[in-house]
Amino acid sequence: MASLRARHHRGLAGRRQPPGDPGDGQSAEPTGTSAQRGEVSQVDGPRPIPHDRGGLDGRLRPASLRPYAGPGALGQGKRREEAVKVKVIPEPKEVAFEEKAVRLERIGAILANPSDRLAAQILRKAIEEAAQLEVPIVSCSESSRPGNAVVMGTPDRDPFVAELCSKYGVEVPEGSESYALLIDEEGILVASEGPAGVFYGVQTLVQLLESGDGELPCLRIRDWPDMRYRGLQVDISRGPVLRMDYLKKVIRTMAKFKLNMLTLYTEHMFRF
Repeated sequence: MASLRARHHRGLAGRRQPPGDPGDGQSAEPTGTSAQRGEVSQVDGPRPIPHDRGGLDGRLRPASLRPYAGPGALGQGKRREEAVKVKVIPEPKEVAFEEKAVRLERIGAILANPSDRLAAQILRKAIEEAAQLEVPIVSCSESSRPGNAVVMGTPDRDPFVAELCSKYGVEVPEGSESYALLIDEEGILVASEGPAGVFYGVQTLVQLLESGDGELPCLRIRDWPDMRYRGLQVDISRGPVLRMDYLKKVIRTMAKFKLNMLTLYTEHMFRF
């Protein structure tokens, strides 16, 4: 019997935790590779979502900017060892840069249509927090358009956006959640086939604002999701009672990292 108990304890000691199980005292987060694969994570109670993991090695990795060689050349060419690092999560599919930067003070306005109004408001708030600037939101359809503006929209429905894409050689990737981002000395362009893609492009721009120290690098980004559904699960069946403010904060965090599905885990809470 003693030998059986010894083998039993050795088996328990050597048992590994199942993959994806955060374990006691830990909670999963909507960042990194699991979010890109579309897996559903779990948050246990109203605690801050940690952002200390991600990627195949468990670390968050910023996107590497690659030299731009003209339209259609994104992602080509040798990655420079001294390439500028931009903190964008998840890492964009294609990034190319020029060795220039744009000061936030040069942004004169945000041009957006009603379908992109929420994205424009999020961007305006981010600019105000980063540079203490109050930037007006103007409709793309207005005849008088200020220079050095942030323009966002869909080329199929916004002639001005289509004109800028043609002028600067911006190739919008296919998909309603895909987007193209151009930061140039003459202005900034966020283009997509749908409002969701414009929203995600603005979220990338906001992350660049947060890490740019008052300026933005001149670059081009083309990005699209690997999975249609990218979700987070919040456990509301145990721990402190969740408040609406916390859930709203979770949703804002999910939007920042381009997650699009939230589920609430319940257990022993309702009679069916």
